[in-house]
Amino acid sequence: MATPNTGRAGPKPSRGLSLIEILVGLVIGMIGIVVIFQVLAVSEDRKRTTVQGSDSQSAGSIALYSLQRDVHRALNGPLQYQRAGIISDAAHQVQTARRAGND
Repeated sequence: MATPNTGRAGPKPSRGLSLIEILVGLVIGMIGIVVIFQVLAVSEDRKRTTVQGSDSQSAGSIALYSLQRDVHRALNGPLQYQRAGIISDAAHQVQTARRAGND
């Protein structure tokens, strides 16, 4: 037997999203963006700190090498060049004056 049509329609099937659902999705997306930017900011800070430490270590190493080279050259001076047969006129004059003073 057929049900009689009383003229009342049942609930309509929903088509699409309601305003509340859209707003909830928008809030969830915004929270996700904030979290992503916070993680990115922390990552950049750590990278910056690491790079600055590495740059400082490299600069210190270069400075120490230059200082060591200069001290080594100052201690060995003209004698090293004299042994190699390469001596400058100024160094030769200094050595000649020293020998003359010692005689």
